[in-house]
Amino acid sequence: MEQDGDEEEHQTPCFQPPALRVEDLRGRRLVLANLSNGIMYPHDDVCYFASQMAHHKPQGYFNAFAMPIRAVIVLLLGGELKIVDATRHDKPLSDALKKGVPTWCLLFNRAIKARGIQVCPWQTDDMAEVANSRTHRPLLRLYRKLAEYYGHTQPAVCGTNVHLECHAQCTFDDKPEEIAIGKQLPSRTSLADSGEWHSVQTPNEPRLLWRVAVCIGSTLAIVWLSRWGKTTR
Repeated sequence: MEQDGDEEEHQTPCFQPPALRVEDLRGRRLVLANLSNGIMYPHDDVCYFASQMAHHKPQGYFNAFAMPIRAVIVLLLGGELKIVDATRHDKPLSDALKKGVPTWCLLFNRAIKARGIQVCPWQTDDMAEVANSRTHRPLLRLYRKLAEYYGHTQPAVCGTNVHLECHAQCTFDDKPEEIAIGKQLPSRTSLADSGEWHSVQTPNEPRLLWRVAVCIGSTLAIVWLSRWGKTTR
């Protein structure tokens, strides 16, 4: 059955990013914007540590889909994460970064069997209790399976391989209309602003440059040989 030509013209093409390999993620620095305020700043991906949940211990201080799987794999492979957020208040960290992220780090460390490690100076007994409770047991099983497949190098510690960045006294907190207009889209490479957060060159890039150089050299050699053959006739 033939399709209408007008319908084909209005079909939106599907964007398919290049497939990532383990080598592409090993040792990478990934910038995560914490939804919602964090998406106003440059980032590579989005996480969702809700400040409201940081006030409720029975809910586990964060939800099961707070951290994207790609970020977990990056951390397992020895990379680093930076989580960017903003708050209307004049304080160094939002509630989500202060309570939700450290509790997540404790759970991550439990998954790789790195217990007894302080993940931040403000760590509390409640955070450790939540990380060791049944609340996040399904997530714990998932992280253990990921660690079994990808291995692990070091525990998650705030300030070491999990960096927290919070912009205080922002004017767009709880203003979805302003965030929708001023939001930034995830980048395909790291877009952090400090010196240690430059884009990381993946192992594929040198190979690609080498292949391009070989192709150019081969083309030039063929052209030169063809001209040399004509002059010797």
